[in-house]
Amino acid sequence: MTDTHISLRPDSRLIIHKFDPATPAPGGIDTCIRGIIKYSDPGEDLAIIGVAGANGDARLGEWSEQELYGRRFRFMPVANLDPGNQIRRAPHSLLIGAGLVRYKKRIPKARYIQTHRADLGLLASTLLPGSFDYFIHTQESGILGADSDSFWKRAAPVHRAVEKTVVRRAQRVRVFNPTYAERVVEWNMNTKASPTWWDPELIKPRADGGERARRILWVGRLEQPKQPSLALRAMQALRQSAPDEDWTLRIVGAGNLLEDLRREASALDLDDVVTFVGRLKPAEVMQEMSDASLLLMTSVAGYEGFPRVLVEGLASGLNAVVTAGADTGDLVRDDVNGYRVGEDPVEFARRIRDAYDLKSSDARASVDHLSAPRVVEALYA
Repeated sequence: MTDTHISLRPDSRLIIHKFDPATPAPGGIDTCIRGIIKYSDPGEDLAIIGVAGANGDARLGEWSEQELYGRRFRFMPVANLDPGNQIRRAPHSLLIGAGLVRYKKRIPKARYIQTHRADLGLLASTLLPGSFDYFIHTQESGILGADSDSFWKRAAPVHRAVEKTVVRRAQRVRVFNPTYAERVVEWNMNTKASPTWWDPELIKPRADGGERARRILWVGRLEQPKQPSLALRAMQALRQSAPDEDWTLRIVGAGNLLEDLRREASALDLDDVVTFVGRLKPAEVMQEMSDASLLLMTSVAGYEGFPRVLVEGLASGLNAVVTAGADTGDLVRDDVNGYRVGEDPVEFARRIRDAYDLKSSDARASVDHLSAPRVVEALYA
């Protein structure tokens, strides 16, 4: 059943993002919104303005009732796009912004309006009445650096001005990066840093002991800020240093670099040990983590906010070998739950072998405090 107009109860929240209930997208924002649907106050009347990707029943500009994780909410798509497809000619936010303007009269008044991008935050806080919550998922230069895949890196000064304006308009600001939060609080005193979380209903923790396959897992968007090529070069160095050990690498995710990475894997003679798995649903990613023995993260410095995949990997019992840029929350402790290394494939290979002997229970213990019910509740405190 669909409607062109709806009303919300006084205690209500309207989230605006490139979200499709039927299409889980790689990346922390999509997972964040799904966690909020699942674990935030069930008494709050929730509505989401998003996109029509694989959701064939969704019609632009029409509200429908949806259900995820036992929670009902209203949903209206305002643009046709796949939220996980980074191969795009026009910025996704531009398409969603145009849809917001087009269907403005169909947007109900909400007590709280929540956005996860500066450009949509600026538009929403200009068009719509209500208190405004703004969530920041990257570091200060995260989408503006040379390695970023965002259109905004071509107009960095404009984005900085937009973000500062949005922060100052917001009633609450949540920053998924402790370092950037220290800067943002200077613009709005109602700013708080937040970690990301792991879902206790999805995680399948690995137990200590027993034989484990030497299976390495890499999860993320196949884009330059994540440096997936470094994982391939680390795998090559690992085969050269330990030719008698049967290491394999599974790369989960999709993006612009997929075909380049396939060619690179072939050039490095890794076709027999590297598998490109593609995009998976959240439960399928958790199964990959359950089957793996180690997690690899290779992100550049200055990009990540508080990477969820690292939190989920540690909660699954995977010790991790990561670049410093991937561990913005300082979760990885050498010789305890993994290793922080430089961008040197040989060093990665050495630490992969060392991490294999660490206890899974120590990985889990390092993120016990980041379970979803606890962290999501604190978001709106």
